[in-house]
Amino acid sequence: MADRPTWCGTPASWASCTTSSRTRPGRSNSFAPRVSARPVIAGVDAVTRRPGESYGDFIVREPTGREVKIAGIADNMDLFRLTEVTAKDRRRLVKYQGAMALLT
Repeated sequence: MADRPTWCGTPASWASCTTSSRTRPGRSNSFAPRVSARPVIAGVDAVTRRPGESYGDFIVREPTGREVKIAGIADNMDLFRLTEVTAKDRRRLVKYQGAMALLT
């Protein structure tokens, strides 16, 4: 995936980054023309949060999406990639630990 966006650190987080409901609402297929693997597109769509959907509901909605979300969360939980860990990062880690407990 040489053409993955530079704002995502790893291929595992690439799919998760493209579905951020806060930064790109409703745009799970915006990268579809550049990706030939339909299962990847379906997995990314599976972890695109729907309007009114709770975080807990959307992360467990579909098996392929679960795999994508686990990979993205694992990457996001790696605090060693940060030069400084803030209180916001620690709160995010707690949220991701709860999500991993639901997913695994």
